[in-house]
Amino acid sequence: GKPVNTRKQVYAQGFALYGFSEYYRATGNEEALQLSKDFFHLIEKYAYDPDNEGYIEALQSNWQPIQDMRLSEKDANEEKSMNTHLHILEPYTNLLRIWNDPAVETAQRRLIGNFTDHIVNPDTKHLILFFNRKWQSDYKIISYGHDIETAWLLYEAAEVLGNEQLLNDIKQLTIEIVEASYEGLQEDGSMLYETNGQHTDKDRQWWVQAETVAGSLYEKKTTGNK
Repeated sequence: GKPVNTRKQVYAQGFALYGFSEYYRATGNEEALQLSKDFFHLIEKYAYDPDNEGYIEALQSNWQPIQDMRLSEKDANEEKSMNTHLHILEPYTNLLRIWNDPAVETAQRRLIGNFTDHIVNPDTKHLILFFNRKWQSDYKIISYGHDIETAWLLYEAAEVLGNEQLLNDIKQLTIEIVEASYEGLQEDGSMLYETNGQHTDKDRQWWVQAETVAGSLYEKKTTGNK
């Protein structure tokens, strides 16, 4: 009955919002809708960085700054990450399905801009994984699973906004991201885990394989490619 870790990981706040919004979609429960709205306002109030845009990785239980921001021991201790932004983008997409609010639309457009302006490497179309507050990074690891996961979630994020020009732009970008991720695709259809350019982790993580299925299906849906 005693908390082991009271850190407010913003990634976790996003998944709570995601769960409540999906519960409302399934049941129409008004309390779940209100909780979805509450989580959106909390994330925007405490985790959003108004000076540089984007979202801070983690905070203390009272929403004050925290020294160790890592979601796991494997992560870099940086103020912003691709993964947290992806899993704020994902629940905001779901929230827009049940609550067509201008503030959520604005936040969603900003988030998409975070990906196009900072997170997607313009040269390689791989994702940059960790950043300081001002979006500076020297992190070298490429995560194939996160690449292809981002492709389909980014497409859905643009689709729900209903802007045809934005969707066409994002569609082209997501195709390029999927193609870049296929650098990790093996002849047996499996996807490797990650690489730093010199060493490649060849483990087959279950979630990477699942995202490869989802991302490939989206490329087939949007392009007709087999």
